[in-house]
Amino acid sequence: MKLKKNRISSVYRKRKDRRLILNITAVVTVLILSIVLTAAYGNSLKDKAASFDDTPPPELPKDTLASTGEVAAPAREISTLYVPADAFASKESFDAALASVPEDCTALSLYLYTANGGPRWNASSSALLSVASGSSTLTAPDMFAALKARGIYSSAVFESRALTAALAPAERAAVSAYEHLLITELVASGCNEILLFNSLITADTVASVLEYCADLRAVCSDITIGISLARGADVSADGSVIYTRLASSLDFLCLDLTASLAADLNNTFDPLLPPDGTADPEGGNGENAAADPFPTLRETVEYELLHISRYEMRVLLRIPEGAPIEGCSTVLLPFLADLSVHSASLIAEQ
Repeated sequence: MKLKKNRISSVYRKRKDRRLILNITAVVTVLILSIVLTAAYGNSLKDKAASFDDTPPPELPKDTLASTGEVAAPAREISTLYVPADAFASKESFDAALASVPEDCTALSLYLYTANGGPRWNASSSALLSVASGSSTLTAPDMFAALKARGIYSSAVFESRALTAALAPAERAAVSAYEHLLITELVASGCNEILLFNSLITADTVASVLEYCADLRAVCSDITIGISLARGADVSADGSVIYTRLASSLDFLCLDLTASLAADLNNTFDPLLPPDGTADPEGGNGENAAADPFPTLRETVEYELLHISRYEMRVLLRIPEGAPIEGCSTVLLPFLADLSVHSASLIAEQ
């Protein structure tokens, strides 16, 4: 009986030893296979990396630049010529004015709204609210369709009454809502950008200007909007803050250098003079140009170039009514380009 028990125990130990050996063999095999496969994969990665050494990295799509920390390309440089005020009287007048614009013109400023006169086109928004809008028969769709046919970029100059007049809060809100409706009509008709003009910005008014623009974006989300600043808007202690707040909230800024152009007109820019050979004496030029306190346009641009570069500003110049538009294209814009200013908004004095 005892012998039989020992025999059973011996058989059991042999089976246990065999199972242990099999388990160890399986583990060792797996480890060897893992080492071999890891080495092979590592070599393939090394070969692939070596093949990329002489290959430039793929070019990122433009819409991914901001999310990867890359600096986006600067905004497209724009220099606008202009059309006279009487071009907005009718479709025929506008087509005639457009025909007189140089063939190489790529952008136009359209002085379409004044604080005192209101819209200069036949605004459907005014008719909707039963607001008088002058005698023009030119509609916004006709105007921008003609510009689009010529491939001309359109910049609507808008002198907001809500930002320039002394109005009570309720009046300002009502005027702002009306102006926003007009601007929305222009953008919906194909206008490329809006330039808020002559807004008299100071440290005390910059908040209301930004509120006006924020409300405008709320009703017209795809708008491109900029604003003009009179030279000297940064003279106060808060000047840099004003520029920075505006630049961070709007699409572009314009520095109004009209006074310097007026002081320099009879000396440097004869091709810009109206047919009678002199500019408006009230503008600081004409016979008394030599005594004018304003510096020349060259001196002003050189002095302001740091601001112009830092905030990617355009310069804004008001051209004397009746001045030949060819002079702007052949004299003024090349003059500015020589001073490293490649973006300008030109509008006619009204």
